[in-house]
Amino acid sequence: MRRYLKLIVGFWGASVMRGTELRASFFVSLLDSATALLLSVLFFEIVYTHVHSIAGWSKYGVLLLLGIFSLQMAILNMIVRPGLVQMGRLVHRGDLDGYLTKPIPSQFTITFLGFDVFRAFDLILALVLTVYSILKLGICPTPLQWLMAAIHFGAALVIVYSIWYISLTLVVWTTVLSSWISLVPNIFSFSQYPASIYKGKLKLFFMTALPIAVVVNSPASSLLGRMSWMSVGYSVLLAALFLGLSIAFWNKALRFYSSASS
Repeated sequence: MRRYLKLIVGFWGASVMRGTELRASFFVSLLDSATALLLSVLFFEIVYTHVHSIAGWSKYGVLLLLGIFSLQMAILNMIVRPGLVQMGRLVHRGDLDGYLTKPIPSQFTITFLGFDVFRAFDLILALVLTVYSILKLGICPTPLQWLMAAIHFGAALVIVYSIWYISLTLVVWTTVLSSWISLVPNIFSFSQYPASIYKGKLKLFFMTALPIAVVVNSPASSLLGRMSWMSVGYSVLLAALFLGLSIAFWNKALRFYSSASS
């Protein structure tokens, strides 16, 4: 475990040093983060001038969904995305060979290869929106509800990461990474809306094959006292399943990988 932690610290330290070399990037990233979240909040403000609720969710309930979604994407973009965007370069230039020969699993190395320090702005703004929404809702979650929400939140991160990694693994067979890097985040943007708006087969699909309904709605619903421990078990089971699939898919893809030395 210490070896893994030292490797992560080394990767992230180098990324932070590179990221902070340009001071202008600090202000650009801050403006970009604030603008993106503000536009999303403004959208729901406009919607709720015409309706009182959406599928049983009040305005601040939906803003809580938005805050949690933004928090999840900030963490993934800060920790996971920097490494994943380099997958194409690693494959095309043959740099992946060096990671395959190391005693540490290549998927772990690629996942934590980089760190985007400027995504910390997204994280802070998402936290502010989440706390603000909780205060406006006037709720006071119990310790068990916080624990339930935390488990759902962690499971959701694993699910999104796993599906994202599976989609990017296709770069081993294809030559274009840009087609895949934004696919999963765009699809999972639907999870920031109440899951109850989806009906029939579409809801079943979003609960199982592509469980976007679990990602944001479960943590938020836990804080609102709407979830049971059975739902926690379901989220953890889904997370374990998708993580296992991502590992199996990556290992299978490596069998078709043509190294630089071949």
